[in-house]
Amino acid sequence: MPFYYIRWTNFSCPYCRHVFNNSLSASPVRLGPGFRICPKCMRSFQDWSKEWSAQSRWKKIEFFLPPGNLVWIDSALLTMFLPLYVWRKDLTLADFVFVLLIAGLLLIPFLVSCGLRTGEVVRSKRRVIRS
Repeated sequence: MPFYYIRWTNFSCPYCRHVFNNSLSASPVRLGPGFRICPKCMRSFQDWSKEWSAQSRWKKIEFFLPPGNLVWIDSALLTMFLPLYVWRKDLTLADFVFVLLIAGLLLIPFLVSCGLRTGEVVRSKRRVIRS
């Protein structure tokens, strides 16, 4: 299993250090217009976000597959294939269905995250169309 570099990142206003966003990712890809107004000091600053259409192909993939999601996918695959390999001679249909059910349950957080991120992509595309 590959090693995933995960770190906690706080994004803050460069003027007053008010934290406006945080992420548990080594390279967080954020969608937005590229600037933000701090709610504390009311100054505008660049927040390094980009709209969906301005992201590179790799950044788009990274947006849907951050390290946290890759951990869930790997755990589901490991849960599915390890028992199938170990029990390959005396595996019954009930065992196979049970293994698939557990692997499917492990993928629920990934699917929820993809659904939420799809909503962010839709909002980003609407912002581009409006501007």
